[in-house]
Amino acid sequence: MKRCFLPNLQRYLITGVITVIPILITWLVFNFIFTQLSRAGRPWVKALVDRSEAIAPDLSHWLLEPWFQNSLAVILTLVALYVLGWLASLVAGKKMLALLDLFLNRIPLVQTIYGSTKKLLRNL
Repeated sequence: MKRCFLPNLQRYLITGVITVIPILITWLVFNFIFTQLSRAGRPWVKALVDRSEAIAPDLSHWLLEPWFQNSLAVILTLVALYVLGWLASLVAGKKMLALLDLFLNRIPLVQTIYGSTKKLLRNL
């Protein structure tokens, strides 16, 4: 029994690590994105909770739940990003983005980071 277990030990451990790494990285990326979207939408959710307490006290109970606040914050952030993308695709939005590009390209350190990020995203 000892002879069967030891020769395969290293191979199975490496196979297990190789199997877990993509799952772990996927989880970490998903968790990071969810956390950032939740943080971005949290002020909107807090404003909604403050206004709903006077109007509908029963609804505010749901809004005070952390899982509900995080989920709602992610949804509100995704909606805001969608609206921003829609506005950016319009003629006025394209002109505003061109003005933003001109402004950001005049700031030395920001120009480097912003320009590099734009080039990277164009290549994707």
